[in-house]
Amino acid sequence: MNRAESLLIVGNSVRYLAQSASRGGYAVTGVDLFSDEDTQAACHTAVKTVRQDAEGLVDVCLGQDMVANTAWIYGAGFEAEPERLQQLESLGRCLGNSPRTLMLLSQPASFFPLLDDLAISYPRVSFRRPRKPCGWLRKVAGSYGGLGVRYAQTDAPDNRVHYFQRLIPGPVCSLTFLADGSEIEVLGINELHAVDPGLGDFRFSGVYSRFNPGDGHRRQMIDMARKLTGSLQLRGANGIDCVFEGDQVLLLELNARPPATLELYEQALPDGGVAAHIAACNGTLSELSLEGQAQGYRVYYAEQDQRVGRVSWPDWCSDRPPAGTYCLKGAPVCGLHATGNSSIEVAGLLQERLEQIRSLVALSNQEAA
Repeated sequence: MNRAESLLIVGNSVRYLAQSASRGGYAVTGVDLFSDEDTQAACHTAVKTVRQDAEGLVDVCLGQDMVANTAWIYGAGFEAEPERLQQLESLGRCLGNSPRTLMLLSQPASFFPLLDDLAISYPRVSFRRPRKPCGWLRKVAGSYGGLGVRYAQTDAPDNRVHYFQRLIPGPVCSLTFLADGSEIEVLGINELHAVDPGLGDFRFSGVYSRFNPGDGHRRQMIDMARKLTGSLQLRGANGIDCVFEGDQVLLLELNARPPATLELYEQALPDGGVAAHIAACNGTLSELSLEGQAQGYRVYYAEQDQRVGRVSWPDWCSDRPPAGTYCLKGAPVCGLHATGNSSIEVAGLLQERLEQIRSLVALSNQEAA
């Protein structure tokens, strides 16, 4: 693909993918829910949707004035309505897994039998509410980032397709990999964290690279990724989330699109993450040019309803909301990044930076009032 070509990137938040593609020389049209300052800087055209759903994202894409046969990449945001992506096929080539693959993954009644056929272990599931719900989770089908997960005993009426899964209290991690339809190249294993699982808040809060689960666990995770790639002909950057129960690795989900963890390997890949994703879609698997230091990312969520004023954002801060943005309590405000010699060092740096950002945003809020 000619590096000067236009490229459409669409999803809930496309900041990282737009930055990586822009560094690779692409003229990016970015369509997402936020249109943060750094997203706008990376895009030739950045558009914020009015509707906060997959239909809204697709409608905006179809309304853009783009050159014929514009290739496109999708990120998170289509897990619950993957069929919407089929409407974008008229624009040009999809660089990633087909919408039909996502449709299979969004249906628990087809996904779990596939795992059984592949001999991939996962926590026990039920399609009916357990008689004794303690120790079970309720999961919305097609959700992502922990947004559709809660304890089964706190179950509330909800018409969305869902299922129940046993809670496994072990460590949760992810494997980030490239796939060419049959083979994979492992980029790394990452340690995942949620906001506060003890209180039932399973939203994604942060991730650290260079996690060492041990040889046995690592082999099991790689085997899972290979089996899924062979069965689904996965292409591009993908990720699997897993939980450990003793010596066994249990699969939680497959992210069959560029996962958020891809950014942790941006500097270690010769031409960046999006270039590696596109190369894999075209049949070439990129290898890490260097192992690099541990990388970390953390989300800062609004602790109250607030308007963000003018902030002098530090270099290590991303997903920067434009001045005047109103953030509801619990909504993501921005992302924090850190590099260190270990995940412990990175976690410490991120905690310090969280306190700094909290103060900066609070001060801007006072000035904007």
